[in-house]
Amino acid sequence: RELSCRDSSQEEEVNRRFGMQSCHFRLLVLIQGFNVQTALNCLFVMDVLIIFIELFLDAEFPQCRLIVRDAISCCKVDSMEVRDAARISNAINAADLDHSDHSGSLCPASLLPSPQFPAGCDTHKWEAAHSLHQVLVIVSMSILSLFEIELLLLLFLLRSMFLNNPLYVCDLLLVTVALVLELYLY
Repeated sequence: RELSCRDSSQEEEVNRRFGMQSCHFRLLVLIQGFNVQTALNCLFVMDVLIIFIELFLDAEFPQCRLIVRDAISCCKVDSMEVRDAARISNAINAADLDHSDHSGSLCPASLLPSPQFPAGCDTHKWEAAHSLHQVLVIVSMSILSLFEIELLLLLFLLRSMFLNNPLYVCDLLLVTVALVLELYLY
């Protein structure tokens, strides 16, 4: 017995509206067919794995835009300007910490934190990991785009039946938000 993702009421509605020989009906049967649904499920699992790999790469091999954003420069104690800035910075940090367990400096003993100087970053340090991350982002966006196209085709074919099904609407909303966030954050 074959497992099927087809909904006969949807097929009947499209058949009634457009006819069995129409491209609308054939497209609906194709989209809801076993092979297409199996491929989409495999793509979904692959996309989840890709997201976990991306998270790992971001954690282990951060990109320079994240390092520069989150880093604090450490400078030698020789400069009076650095010492004054460090004293001010330490006073502000002490006031912000409000008796927490964060004692000591982020910098080694011979250096002082100097937030007024930008942090540096070697853009070529993990070039292979960053290239892999870019490829994975493109693959993930492609998979999300396929899901979006599938859902928009179903919306076009089913119209009110699509909008009356909360799972379809939720799926469309989630895929659209994921695609927009992927585009925006990358």
